[in-house]
Amino acid sequence: MAESDTCFVLMPFGRKANPFPGPSQIDFDGVYEKNIEPAVRSANLRPLRADQEISSGLIHLAMFERLLLCEYAVVDLTTANPNVYYELGVRHAVRPWSTVLICGNKSRLPFDIELSRAYLYAIDDEGSLSSREGDVREIGTRLEDVRRRRGSNQVMEDSPLFTLLRQQGYDGPDLTKLQTKVRDRGEACEELRTSS
Repeated sequence: MAESDTCFVLMPFGRKANPFPGPSQIDFDGVYEKNIEPAVRSANLRPLRADQEISSGLIHLAMFERLLLCEYAVVDLTTANPNVYYELGVRHAVRPWSTVLICGNKSRLPFDIELSRAYLYAIDDEGSLSSREGDVREIGTRLEDVRRRRGSNQVMEDSPLFTLLRQQGYDGPDLTKLQTKVRDRGEACEELRTSS
């Protein structure tokens, strides 16, 4: 698959504390393995989480390259993780469309993002993913819709920055000038994952 077929997944890793009423912790690795990864693959995209990145040196470099250059992204906003929200802010500043927001139903979205279209998936009282086949299908359908719209040049902006500031002249940075080796890392990462 080409780099344009990579879907970067922004989310917490492992089990994380839940600051909202409901389960005390959320199993994000389970959410990724049973929900997000199959949904991304069903849309004929290659999922990639930051903890799957193979690179030497500064981990932030690979993360920023992915945020800027990956054409598609899924963002899990459950538990209001500050790192995920920071990464979403970077993404929204450079990508006008192609970012799919999801959130566990035991969580709340903060004011600045609550008007954005986020898909709510089901978490049980133990903080694990509930067995709802519709979640995988819905997330995959949203990604397929984004790809279809791109192919027909009928994209819908999901970045509030572009949506609200385009008329004031905001077009984001010119990413074609960015020099990176992100493609090589992505291909090596996929080869390693599929061979194990």
